[in-house]
Amino acid sequence: MGAAVPRMHGLVHAKGGPDPIPGLGGELEVEDVGLPTAALGGPHDLAVYSVPGPQTVANGSMRKYVEAAAEVTLVRAALGTAPAGSGLTVRVNVNGALRATVTIPAGANTATGAPSTTSLAAGDYLTFDVTAIGSTTPGSNLTVTVWGRYA
Repeated sequence: MGAAVPRMHGLVHAKGGPDPIPGLGGELEVEDVGLPTAALGGPHDLAVYSVPGPQTVANGSMRKYVEAAAEVTLVRAALGTAPAGSGLTVRVNVNGALRATVTIPAGANTATGAPSTTSLAAGDYLTFDVTAIGSTTPGSNLTVTVWGRYA
């Protein structure tokens, strides 16, 4: 079994061009679902990061770019299987600088944290690092959601 692959979430749909998957009739495009609209005035997910399977300590290299100015209100980390022996810690970075740390305690499946700075500008990018895992059971199926409002 290979290493877990981090994923960013969005809508996938077909566009005109070669047919990469028979029956879809076009190239694939990933569309960000966090675009600002008047209908989304309340908090919603600005970025979602997930790593399936057992967790390992790793610095995230996948970048999630912010398309419009936004304010981060909360960061939630969740695991399908809780860590044991010690907690699992995730760092959320903006443009390479630490903005939030969330630790899911041993035996728990979720935890939240507040960012040290809440504002995001269009063009900023987020990365996610797993800096600690459970000492006897690492925890598995991690999802980190950054919640906020577009300005």
